[in-house]
Amino acid sequence: MIDARLTYLQALKVMMKFLDDYYEETLSDDIGSLLGDISLLEDNSTADSAAWSDWIKAINQLLKNDVNIQTKSNGTEHTLTAMQTFRAMINFLDDYGQRTSSDEVRELLKKMKLLKNNSASDSVIWHKWTKCFNEILKNNGESYGYLELHK
Repeated sequence: MIDARLTYLQALKVMMKFLDDYYEETLSDDIGSLLGDISLLEDNSTADSAAWSDWIKAINQLLKNDVNIQTKSNGTEHTLTAMQTFRAMINFLDDYGQRTSSDEVRELLKKMKLLKNNSASDSVIWHKWTKCFNEILKNNGESYGYLELHK
């Protein structure tokens, strides 16, 4: 997994899987609502059209704030590592949490805090994250979306 990279859509699916697992553990209404917004339709667009734009904004913020980050292209689009995807998810959730004033999202973000060396402060959260990343990577991000999980 160290060198593994995902497209932006596959990275979104990792976030969806992670949040879906978190929702299953906590039954958080705010996370459930967010999952509804980012759920994928058959054409891989998000149920809430603004959600994809917010995801790209979170990635661009990550790339803008850290000039040392380098993305690689797979020929058609740039790809992200597990850590880059994790950091983009933090940006995405932080923005969402501020817009919605969600205490539940703020609580999750506390668990996702990164240390100065870019390692996760909560090893349980990081383990769950890498499990989701590997699952999406293994399936090339195919046929995964919130709607498929809950049919």
